[in-house]
Formats: sequence, C-alpha cells, structure tokens
Amino acid sequence: GVSIEILKKVEEKLNIKIKFARMPWKRVMSSVESGIIDGLTDISFKEERKKIGMYPMKGGKPDENKRAYTTRYVLYTKKDSPVKWDGKRFFNVSGMIGAPLGYSITDDLKNKNVKVETSPSTKNDMKKLLFGRIDGAAALEYEGDNIIKHDKELQKNIKKHEIPLAVKAYYL
Repeated sequence: GVSIEILKKVEEKLNIKIKFARMPWKRVMSSVESGIIDGLTDISFKEERKKIGMYPMKGGKPDENKRAYTTRYVLYTKKDSPVKWDGKRFFNVSGMIGAPLGYSITDDLKNKNVKVETSPSTKNDMKKLLFGRIDGAAALEYEGDNIIKHDKELQKNIKKHEIPLAVKAYYL
C-alpha cells in the first residue's frame, strides 16, 4: 500500500535497506513491543500504545505534522439496512458492528455504546455483513472500498456511509 511506497522512497533517499514483513495486527504490535521487529506502519495514536514504541511528539501530544498520512474510518451496511450514523450517534443498531481486532476504532465504537464484534480482517467483516451476521462494518475507508471494488456480490449489496466514524493520523 501507500505506506510501503513511502518507505521505499525513504530507503532510496537514505541509501538503506528496510526488510518488510506482513503479519496480523496484534502480532506485529507485540513484535515491536518485544523488540523482535523495529517498527510498524499504519498505527494511529492511542495512549496505551506508547508502551509499544515511540510516536513523534510535540507538547505531550502526537505531532500530526510528522504523520505518514491521515485517513477515515467509515461505516458499511447492507443497502437495505435501517442502520444510520449521523456523525455523533448510531440509530437502529440491533446487533453488533464488526471491526478488525486491535484496530483503534473498536474502542471508539464501544465509547458510543455500540456492541462490537472483532474479527481477523475487514474482508472477514464484509462477508459477515453480507450474510447478516453483523449490522455494520467499521473499516478504514481505503480497505473497505478496495474489498468492495473487487467483489461483485459486495458491490450489489453493501453501501458506504459518507459521514466518517473517525478521522485519524497514522504514523510509523
């Protein structure tokens, strides 16, 4: 993705070699915390994550001028779903909203009194949504859009809500 392309440019500019490894989110976080790997991409700020590694800070807060990028979390529902999001509150949620395990949006949803069902991935959440096992999926917009783009069944049945659930800065 974009983060890898950015880091490839860093490699080139600094004349260094970065070794990349894909792994589940929880494993990559514990691998950074234990020193098995040196860093991770695509992490938003949460106070408790400061024990994992360092963020660029300024005045006791993350320095957004040093973020890698900013992106949105959005809600996906079935096209015929009564579930609504007005930017502050959810309406007509009778079950759960799905979100990938370890993603910061899970705490945001819980703070809005929404029941959250975590899963291994956004793709998994989209399939659960399609089959009616969850009322909605909270996903990083680029992930959700990309999954839907490559699946005709999802294109026919899933809609994206335009008001973001959250807008977050992401860091290395």
